[in-house]
Amino acid sequence: GEKLAYPNPLVMHQNRTALLYRTDRALFDQKPFASLSEYPLKNQEFYLYEMRQIAQRAFLVLEKAWQLAGSRLVELTVQFGFDTNENLLLANSIAYNPDSAHNGSSAMCTNHMFTKNKQQLILWLSAEKQNTASFVEKTKPYLSDDIKLVTINCPVHLDPITSYQSLQKQMQETPDSVIVVCEESGTHSSALLSAQTIAPVISVVMSPTTPPSKKQNLSTPQEAPVMVINNLENAQLAALQLLARCNPRLYAQLQMERMDRMRNIISLSS
Repeated sequence: GEKLAYPNPLVMHQNRTALLYRTDRALFDQKPFASLSEYPLKNQEFYLYEMRQIAQRAFLVLEKAWQLAGSRLVELTVQFGFDTNENLLLANSIAYNPDSAHNGSSAMCTNHMFTKNKQQLILWLSAEKQNTASFVEKTKPYLSDDIKLVTINCPVHLDPITSYQSLQKQMQETPDSVIVVCEESGTHSSALLSAQTIAPVISVVMSPTTPPSKKQNLSTPQEAPVMVINNLENAQLAALQLLARCNPRLYAQLQMERMDRMRNIISLSS
């Protein structure tokens, strides 16, 4: 066939046409240099969508894993295949070569790169009747063997000793943690917890009678930093983003969701 002006292009499918882009320039800064009316799997676009999703997730997972290893993933070439049950699979073995400037599919992999670091998201309730059911349900899709959700119901301002013991037990078992504290205005539960740990602490004032202006102001003593977020869903996302800094799987999951949101407002063809 005809030789391409730019080898190994980025292929985007739109209106049953394959658009070819250069990989050395940002998408928003270029137009396709070629288009194809006929291409593999044209009549099976479901597989094309699945391949994009799998390839993007694989790249994001490896991008973060390479970053944590002190390297940079600049490109990734993968192959796909079908098993005997017609399931679409990523068929490459992924490898890491610390001496290579371009890491993708290459030599042998060092096992420590992909060792799962145990993490936990602690939901701390300072009162018995706080409604956090939606928080728990929305957190479940992000949980796996490497991340667990722990709920602790203990009013720190009323029982600081038990609270301290519970906190230390959790931090000893899983040091890589983020704490979301659901507290009532004036209890300063989050500040009391923050003073006892180096884990990030996020405060959410749950009292419905507290006006928004007071919810935004939380006085804490020195050396007891607390992030104040009024919305429990935003607090959950902030906590997950903090954990994702050292978790390739979670990083990829959050990035995929962000890209889905961005597609609603940015046109790649503009």
